[in-house]
Amino acid sequence: MLAIRIPGWCEKYSLQINGVAAKYEVEHGYARLGGLSDGDKVVLMLDMPASFWEANPRVIENIRKVALKRGPFVYCIEEADNGADLHRVFVSKDTRFGVDFDEDFLGGAVVIQSPAKRLRQDSWDTDTLYSLSGKKVSYEEISLRWVPYYLWANRGAGEMVTWVRTQ
Repeated sequence: MLAIRIPGWCEKYSLQINGVAAKYEVEHGYARLGGLSDGDKVVLMLDMPASFWEANPRVIENIRKVALKRGPFVYCIEEADNGADLHRVFVSKDTRFGVDFDEDFLGGAVVIQSPAKRLRQDSWDTDTLYSLSGKKVSYEEISLRWVPYYLWANRGAGEMVTWVRTQ
């Protein structure tokens, strides 16, 4: 009997023995495989789609914000890729992601691209902090580059955001 741990973050996975779909039972987070012979090749494939996660509403600072995860990895946006004023960036919860391995990024890592919008400031006078509600706002379409959180702060000083506003 071989027991293989299925991570709690993984919703879809498959198991193969010698290239054929395996028969198994899952018990307490482990896929249990029986009937194995010496030399059998067991392959576990874990689906790792990029997806937005939300915080519990009790986390006041993260209301109407999302964080990006892929498998067990949390992602962030950095000024080095996306420019300054990251607090003005908005994403759509139903966005599509581009997931690519970038071998030149800090020794190689999976980076993610997504469309987003940045709230424009050009309708505001630089000396005006507040205005009556109802002021027309506009956005510019941008493309975000998300990098694994564990790699941030390796390309000079700049902003970093993990929780991004939604529209």
